[in-house]
Amino acid sequence: MFMMNIIVVSVFWSSLYFEAIRECEGDPIKILNVYYAHICPGVSALLCFMITDVTIRASHVKIIVPIGVAYGFINYFETKKRGKPLYWFLTWEDETSFIIYGGLIVVFSALWFGLSSFTLALKPRPAPKGSQKRSISPTKRNKLE
Repeated sequence: MFMMNIIVVSVFWSSLYFEAIRECEGDPIKILNVYYAHICPGVSALLCFMITDVTIRASHVKIIVPIGVAYGFINYFETKKRGKPLYWFLTWEDETSFIIYGGLIVVFSALWFGLSSFTLALKPRPAPKGSQKRSISPTKRNKLE
């Protein structure tokens, strides 16, 4: 969920914001919804991250590909059904959209690894039991000698 919030917020504010506001046609309730729907996911993810000791596991990157492919199918079929693209950069008229979409999956997978390293740097995890050498206290060592 955390990664999807990052994707929603970053894609929306970097490339879809102006189009979304234009589609609201000045309706203040629709404009409020645009802001709410695209600020709250990022804020909630940030707050959850700040108040918990959760870190992002690099091994969970494998979920991005199936979710990305599933969303790509939904986007493709919805674009064809509506007759106009949901996103200006994914028209699905030629192979360009497939290349862009594959690139987005690769970029967000790389972002996942970066966030994993970043969260571990901020919130280091203790080594699992059994992975550290057992040390003998000086008192016990003296008794053994």
